Amino acid sequence: MAQILTRRVLAAGLALLGLAVIAGWLARVPALVQLAPGFAAMTISTALCFLLVGAALLAPELAPTRAVRTQALLGWIVFVQAKAMSITASEPTA
Repeated sequence: MAQILTRRVLAAGLALLGLAVIAGWLARVPALVQLAPGFAAMTISTALCFLLVGAALLAPELAPTRAVRTQALLGWIVFVQAKAMSITASEPTA
């Protein structure tokens, strides 16, 4: 029972962290996108991946009959997003 609760709390925390950072970017609130002043800000793409992975981990709790399909779809979206981020990061800057 404790293991299930821990999994739910961590998954929800991951999703909420992603959602908070996205809200911080949209509202332009530096405190929501940086751990501390002077630290690098989390990119909105990374925050989106956090939100999607958290949602995928919560899928069995929210929609048990469609959990596998939902997790697969969210996994592919995260994969494509991460691939796009890696391509963008590897481009030379002028």
